[in-house]
Amino acid sequence: MVLIRSYFPNIPFNSTGTINIDMVSHTQSFSFDLVSDLYIDVWSQPITWDGLGTSLLAVVAGDISSDLDRTIYELNRIGKAYRQVLYIDGDLEHQNSIHNVHDNRNYIAKKLKNTN
Repeated sequence: MVLIRSYFPNIPFNSTGTINIDMVSHTQSFSFDLVSDLYIDVWSQPITWDGLGTSLLAVVAGDISSDLDRTIYELNRIGKAYRQVLYIDGDLEHQNSIHNVHDNRNYIAKKLKNTN
């Protein structure tokens, strides 16, 4: 919730960090673009992200690539088209090393941190 709070300060959060829906005005809106199941390994041409965004936030819900470095590369490309990207890893990202999910997530997080 810190991510949402930093870019949408008018949304009321309660002490547990969740949105207090009773205090949300009917005039407030919250939007994000949902990106899921890209499977970029099978595309012959890269996706052009410029101009595709309809909001400031992209939620990328996994299954980008079975190659972690390609996943990181694509997340960085998406990040140039949005103010913020929230990434949730999918099973495809762990396909080649399903027994090392924790290590894979740490690898992705470290690489993304080093590119920003």
